[in-house]
Amino acid sequence: MSDLNPKQTLILKHAAGYVDGAIMPLPEGLELSGGAVGRTLGVLSRKGFVEKDGDGVWRITDTGCEAVGAPAPTMPHREAQQSAAGAPRAGSK
Repeated sequence: MSDLNPKQTLILKHAAGYVDGAIMPLPEGLELSGGAVGRTLGVLSRKGFVEKDGDGVWRITDTGCEAVGAPAPTMPHREAQQSAAGAPRAGSK
């Protein structure tokens, strides 16, 4: 495991449990004030463990999953879903 403190580790493991890798909501029982949440996410972002997507949602990265020994989230990114949804079906008018 990387040089993560227990709260950072808990946040990453919790996010890795979601199919989309979303950081929010934070794990139940985790005590961080509003400012501490931003600072913690900033530290995790600088380490490459989390990133904001195009919608402003914080998500765990593959590097973050590796840091806590978790598999990467399985849900495809939103752009991939939209491009598949926008394509016409074969044989449609």
